[in-house]
Amino acid sequence: MPKPQDIFQLARQEAVRVTASPQAWQSFLYTAAHNYHTTYLNQLLIHAQRPDAAACASMEYWNTKANRLVMRGSRSITVLQRRQGVAVTKPVFAIGDTTLLSQMRTGGPWEVTDTTRPLLLQGKSEDWLAALAQDGVSNEADRARRMLERNVADSTLQWAQPDEQMQLLQALVTQSAVYMARLRIGLPVQDEDFPAFKSVSQFDTYQISLCLGGYVQAAAEPMLNAIGREALRLNRDSIAIPHEPVHNESTPTQLNRGTAFL
Repeated sequence: MPKPQDIFQLARQEAVRVTASPQAWQSFLYTAAHNYHTTYLNQLLIHAQRPDAAACASMEYWNTKANRLVMRGSRSITVLQRRQGVAVTKPVFAIGDTTLLSQMRTGGPWEVTDTTRPLLLQGKSEDWLAALAQDGVSNEADRARRMLERNVADSTLQWAQPDEQMQLLQALVTQSAVYMARLRIGLPVQDEDFPAFKSVSQFDTYQISLCLGGYVQAAAEPMLNAIGREALRLNRDSIAIPHEPVHNESTPTQLNRGTAFL
């Protein structure tokens, strides 16, 4: 198992890589959308090791609680969590690394099928996802502003005035959350629908990337939970993971101290 310091360094490097371009950010958002219950730090680690991994959880969870079995030879993904105040590594496996044990109900992520998608969208306005995202963005705004003020130094974003910095951040977070939701629902994503992604390269330091990614995770989780609950009502054969097991509120963003959205 890699040392926590090495895994933390991988997360730091990935934080800068995923904000290098709109394309890199979109690639990361796929991973984040399919692992939205865990922290930004662990989303970065999953993306760095297996960007297509979805619903990552421990072997114990899959083998004892989810009616699934981790297949022999599967390659684990290393994430970080804090145990008794100390950062430790933790191996997790994607749902694609598992196989069903029986036809009983199984733990797994919620899904929107071709059958349930029209029912999910029925009666909703064109901007319903944006409205959900904006609710999450507003709820986390005060904390995000404080984190932005503390972490904008040395990034390209520091050229802007504080109000403009916050506007750029919130536009990017809102559109990122919508993008994640559209991926999970199975709706098309066109580049022209996400103009704020052009500003992502200004979030070009580890600290400002933490501010962005933590804000996205905090804003997207409640909206995706709400969509997931509705999807489950429409498809009773699926059971969502209530809280994906890699999620840990004390997962560190630094080995020595916590910073942004945990």
